[in-house]
Amino acid sequence: MILEITMYLKRILCIAATFVLVGVPAARSATIWVEGEKPAAQKMNRHPWWYDKVKRDQLSAGDWISNFSEKKEGSADYRFQAPVSGKYDFWVRANPIGTKLSYRFDPKSPWRLIDMSQAIQKINIAADGKPDLRFISWVPVGEVSLKKGAVAVSFRMHSDNSNHGALDAFVLSTEKFAPQGAGRPGANSTPTETWPE
Repeated sequence: MILEITMYLKRILCIAATFVLVGVPAARSATIWVEGEKPAAQKMNRHPWWYDKVKRDQLSAGDWISNFSEKKEGSADYRFQAPVSGKYDFWVRANPIGTKLSYRFDPKSPWRLIDMSQAIQKINIAADGKPDLRFISWVPVGEVSLKKGAVAVSFRMHSDNSNHGALDAFVLSTEKFAPQGAGRPGANSTPTETWPE
């Protein structure tokens, strides 16, 4: 009799545990990919006859947004929807060579400088192949918290050398992001002309 009661209780516990596990919704993952050349607003000073002469096939959608001006900084504002609230892994695909690229999610908050020393997958994308300033790389920015719904982020290019800078794309992901050259998550991409690590 005791053995039958014990087996009955075990079955009840298994069924209850199954209902609890099934009833708990799994956390949704989300990856947001935004092209740099598609801002909601921008104040860039382009240099089409040199700085923008790049290998466009090495850029995620065939273009970037850039600034090159002795006198004027560049800025770009982006708007997008966060599908879920939570912590996001934040990366930019930008020019890491001698650049100062800053960002902020709140227009009233101070600018935060991105640490370009953490850049990986550095690629020379100069159309003429010269090893000058025209490079692209993935840079981990860090973890940010976003609320579900409308999000705004701004970038500022303010390098010591002609305020130069360029942004190909940026990514925010609730999962660990693993850059794959110009390819979006899940795509297969092999960068060429990689800068020595």
